[in-house]
Amino acid sequence: MSNQNDPLPAWNEGQAKSAIIDFVSRVTTAGSPDFIPVENRIATFDNDGTLWAEKPLIQGMFVLSKLREKIAEDPSLQEQPLFKALLSGDVEYLNTASGAEISELLAVINSGVPEEQFQQEVQHFFQTQTHPALDVPYTELAYQPMIELLGYLRENGFQKL
Repeated sequence: MSNQNDPLPAWNEGQAKSAIIDFVSRVTTAGSPDFIPVENRIATFDNDGTLWAEKPLIQGMFVLSKLREKIAEDPSLQEQPLFKALLSGDVEYLNTASGAEISELLAVINSGVPEEQFQQEVQHFFQTQTHPALDVPYTELAYQPMIELLGYLRENGFQKL
């Protein structure tokens, strides 16, 4: 992972890497005007390509598996345009789906599912399914620079909430 000489060895040398290392140094050095006490060090990432692919396949595959379960219970669902597009892999339609259609899809697949059950289903899916093209468990797919970044932040007292 990281070492004393280069905490982010998989990163290309450049502005992003330098900015991260400089930031961590400034906020972890006692006496620095930017110092942040350990108990206040929190790293936050969004879900748009920071920690994984820009269009996370695993989320779509989970939704598709849940949709298939719901269609087994109610076959009439497969006639809805968005659901039909998902089932057939119609990427063009999916790219133009409205927010209302996506909300309806999420309501259908999550209807009546308590949060704890949902979390268990997601965890089970993630731990048991494989990437359809790579035939590798999702748990083995990782972006090395982000693994290094997360380790580097943890080593410097950053926490997750």
